[in-house]
Amino acid sequence: MAIPTPPFTPLLHASNDYFSATPGHYDGQDTGTTTTPEPQDSPLSQNVFEDVVAVIGIGYVGTHLAEAFGKAYKVIAYDINAKRCLEVQKELSYLRDVQCTNDPRRLSKANHFIIAVTTTLHHDKSVDSKWLQMAIQTVAKYARPFSTVVIESSVAVGMTRKLLGPVMAAKQLRGGMSPEVSNDGCHTIRRILMSH
Repeated sequence: MAIPTPPFTPLLHASNDYFSATPGHYDGQDTGTTTTPEPQDSPLSQNVFEDVVAVIGIGYVGTHLAEAFGKAYKVIAYDINAKRCLEVQKELSYLRDVQCTNDPRRLSKANHFIIAVTTTLHHDKSVDSKWLQMAIQTVAKYARPFSTVVIESSVAVGMTRKLLGPVMAAKQLRGGMSPEVSNDGCHTIRRILMSH
């Protein structure tokens, strides 16, 4: 992974960005910030500058990504749904370096972001990208300059450049896309990053 860039001061105000891997899939309401406790010796509990991967949206695809990256990197699995965070934390409890949270401020510790929220295809073949747009806005608030942002969500041709391009330029981020050439349920996940 890329060499990290110098740290910056993260924004510490609360976020009202609401998106989840599958809107309405879970019947529980987000009743507040839920996060798993960090062990005192965990690098995520310290201000240590290292490669940390944030997976945004932990539905089916996001959970598999968190699991795969969690075998080699520190992972912050983020979703606005507190119930889903608890479910995934339990499912991936064997991976010490995967921590689930619905507190967006925790994203400031990451320098690689993978957005895996849902995109809906309407009957007229238009793509509903509202969840993706909200995810990008949230990442833009907390990502340090020169962080890598990859859109794993299904998008139409040109949508990555259209939605992520302006944020990359304004925030000095590196962006890319993840072509659908791999089965996220497999143990081996290969990623192709295309620099913008």
